[in-house]
Amino acid sequence: MQVITEQTCTEHLRLLRSQENGQPVCHYILVPYDKISIIKRYEKGEKISITNCYRIIEYRDEKGKVRRASTYGQNPSEKLSNWINKQYGPAAIDKYTTLVYVEDDIRLCTMQRSNLDHLIGLSYQFHNFEHFYYIESLKDESNSKLAFCAGVKCFDRVIEFNGVNIEGDSEDELLNRIDKSNVLTIQLLVCSPATYAHYKSKNKHIHSNLETVKVMRPVNDKLTTGSEQIRSDEYCAVRWEDDSGVSTVKQSAVRKPPNSIRLFEQRMVERGTNYRNGQIILIGSKSDCEILRYTNTSSNREDDTNKISDTNRRTQHATSKIKSNKQETKQNENIHRVRCDGCQSRYIQDDCYRCLQCLDFDLCGECFEKRSENAEHRSGHMYVHLKTPKELFGKSITNLNDEVNLTKIKKYFTSVEHTDIFCNGCSMEPIVGIRFKCDTCPCYDLCLKCVEEKIITLQHESTHPLIVVDQNCLPEIDMNDLKLDDVLGQGAFGTVYKSRWLSKNRQVACKILNVPPDRLDLYESFLRELGAYNELSGAYILKLYGYAHELPKYNGGVHKCALIMEYMGQGSLKNVIQNKKLSLHQKLDMAWHVANGMRKLHARNMIHRDIRPDNILVNDVYTAKIGDMGIARSMTTTGDENLTMIGCQPYMPPEFYTGIYNQSLDVYTFGLTLYYIFTETGHQFDLLFRKISLSQESPVFNDLIVRCINDRPKRRPSAVEIEATLNLYRRTFNKFISTEHPKYEQYSIDRMNQIFMNSYNKLRLRLQEEVTKELSICSSNTDDESDNEHTPRNFVVLLQWLIQSTEQT
Repeated sequence: MQVITEQTCTEHLRLLRSQENGQPVCHYILVPYDKISIIKRYEKGEKISITNCYRIIEYRDEKGKVRRASTYGQNPSEKLSNWINKQYGPAAIDKYTTLVYVEDDIRLCTMQRSNLDHLIGLSYQFHNFEHFYYIESLKDESNSKLAFCAGVKCFDRVIEFNGVNIEGDSEDELLNRIDKSNVLTIQLLVCSPATYAHYKSKNKHIHSNLETVKVMRPVNDKLTTGSEQIRSDEYCAVRWEDDSGVSTVKQSAVRKPPNSIRLFEQRMVERGTNYRNGQIILIGSKSDCEILRYTNTSSNREDDTNKISDTNRRTQHATSKIKSNKQETKQNENIHRVRCDGCQSRYIQDDCYRCLQCLDFDLCGECFEKRSENAEHRSGHMYVHLKTPKELFGKSITNLNDEVNLTKIKKYFTSVEHTDIFCNGCSMEPIVGIRFKCDTCPCYDLCLKCVEEKIITLQHESTHPLIVVDQNCLPEIDMNDLKLDDVLGQGAFGTVYKSRWLSKNRQVACKILNVPPDRLDLYESFLRELGAYNELSGAYILKLYGYAHELPKYNGGVHKCALIMEYMGQGSLKNVIQNKKLSLHQKLDMAWHVANGMRKLHARNMIHRDIRPDNILVNDVYTAKIGDMGIARSMTTTGDENLTMIGCQPYMPPEFYTGIYNQSLDVYTFGLTLYYIFTETGHQFDLLFRKISLSQESPVFNDLIVRCINDRPKRRPSAVEIEATLNLYRRTFNKFISTEHPKYEQYSIDRMNQIFMNSYNKLRLRLQEEVTKELSICSSNTDDESDNEHTPRNFVVLLQWLIQSTEQT
């Protein structure tokens, strides 16, 4: 496909839906920014003059024929949509920007980062047809954003990056240049759109040493007082060629007359009795140049590397190209372009939790589950859960700070009634206004008044997070809004497809269940799975976006039901273990994810009954999530119950066959899953005697596995204890490699595993010494199982103490 219609910098890309001959049709159009308001004034059904308002995009197809970017139907084809989004973009100008040239507006903006991972608050965009880079948007025009304070403006044309002209760079070349930049100082030469158009029309070049360039005062994260031009030129900031450090020197130290010193020139500079080669990166007063002064030794670089958290390491490969490229963001639909205020990850993958009581405070799923806190933020605050980027409660959002705050949420829920939901604080029924659901307590809801008055009843505590829940948690989706693609899995009555949710343009997994009229139990299973997902929400529980169903077209026909879930790119845990070579560190992470999800299930008085490698799904950044809630159900008590014998027999414990069991059944199946993760082999199951056996010992966590698969349910650890145990090893090892092996991620898998085993064995010996007394209590009371309930509680307290003491040392 070849472009015919070229987009100008003043034109927006829009999708226009209309009708022709009674059929729906859609067109891709280019609309000048000053015509958008005219289009918005037209009412539905009115005719619009194409020549006055917009241009329909034309292209040449593979056979050389000229075609319009128009298709019949409510939505364009995926092929056309992908091509359009690759070739065209938003306008590089808006109503606040002019192309009328008055005078030069060229600025050299300098930003000093605190570390190599520090965001400066902007993103770049490339205009495909006029071939220039520009500032797509500033995230937040406030003093907390370096780019804004340094003098960068929205829609500025970018000419130079750290003294190098990037106008001829391809997108990949610019990304590579940014990725390889190992200096803390970022300098952008930018100009206004009018200045850029003027210079290009005159065939003139823009560069840093033009007399009209305004050299703006440098800023850093401590000095963000607003942009202003430098008025003095007595000193220079020099970046040394041998170690990339920056020093402040007088102009007289540069081997060149002061009036002929130019920015970004390489010069010999006098330092004591010697001369060193360096690059002039700033000319100004001493205080201005001192902002950029630092020594970039290898130890400093290692310190910066150590600041990258474990979560950031796992998501780096998924987000490394998102620094300045909008197309990359479109390809990864699950990345929120906000920093996690818990682990300081540059971007948040999958689930984002925004606090409604703190200013601009966001947490990734892992930090939320860990109940991260700081001086101002507390885990018991109010949150909204953004399951997908730029969307909340099924509606699109463009500015997180402006649209997602308590004031706007109150307005959104004004007079909204939550049918059949009562407040556990004041007993209001139904709850009117905002409904807050406790993320810890099962079936516990509060109204806004009770939250603001800090009402606490039943088992609820002030440290429990409160999530805003919409009136319709799981929306019904039209079957025609789903495009089914490849089959991901298949069973006797249902099939899972890789699918596209057309109206959202989102990749999803669609589980289709065909219910014959004589199999109402399948429909009950569908409703049970829907109810389980409706009750649960967490970083390590598979997300459900909604459901769909299609009634039989005739008596005796099949009732088609569908669950629309998040798509997990790596497939099942079983598939990952069989086909990927993973380090023990990665396996521990995924084991902890599953334990965290199981702990959350049990906290909600639920039992899964089918935790095994086939039902654990893994995404592209190797986050493991528990799925397939088809046979999950709520427990009325915490003790044993008479339950149906539904489950995968090779994973079931002895009590399953009696029909009387509790949540410890999940612990048993988790133990066998843990065995599979670390041995990469399955257990043996004797169908005749209903017994399982292990062919080998696991290299790690063998003691935990043996405890999990104990035949006596009360001898098994709780989900809380399992999660705490795995978390202790995770956090200890993460701290160990950050200090002792900062280049750990570059090692081979074998070396990674050797380092892990050394750390594991040392911690295991220490842990065994600390818990010997606790386990001896358990051994001395084997005949009285009621006393064993004392051990898990003490064991968890001990683990929590060990985690704290390990972090302190």
